[in-house]
Amino acid sequence: MAHGAIDHAAHDDEVHVLATSLEGTRAALQTAIPLARGSRSRLIVIVTQVVPFDIARQPPADATNATMRRYRDLVADMDGEAQLRLCLCRKLQDATLLLPRRAVVVVGGASGGLIPSLEMKLVKGMTRLGHTVVFVPTRPQA
Repeated sequence: MAHGAIDHAAHDDEVHVLATSLEGTRAALQTAIPLARGSRSRLIVIVTQVVPFDIARQPPADATNATMRRYRDLVADMDGEAQLRLCLCRKLQDATLLLPRRAVVVVGGASGGLIPSLEMKLVKGMTRLGHTVVFVPTRPQA
C-alpha cells in the first residue's frame, strides 16, 4: 500500500472526481455524473486548494467557501448530486491520499503533447497506485 493512503478497501459504490481546473473538472463531471448514476454509486468530488509552502495551511475562510460554492454550483448546474471534500494540499498529487485503495477516479484536463500535462502525470501516478482512472481530455485551447 502507498504511504499515507487510506487503509480500507475500495468502495464499490463510490465514484471520485479529482478537481483539477474548472474546465477539467467540468469535463470529468460530464463523465462521472452518468457513471455514478448508472452504477448507483455515490459521487464524491475532491476539491483541491493548493496552499504554497510559504503560506499557512489555513487559507481565509471566505476563499475556501467561495471555492466550495463554485464546485457545488458546477455539480448542480449539471443536474448532479455529489459530496464535496476539501483537500488543502501543498501539491495536487497530495489529494490522492484521500482516496480509498483501488478507487474509481475520473480526472479531466489537458492531455498534453510531447510533454505530459500535470493531469496526465496525476493519472499515471494514480494508476500505478492501483486506482481505476478514467481520463477525460479537455479541448485544446485555440
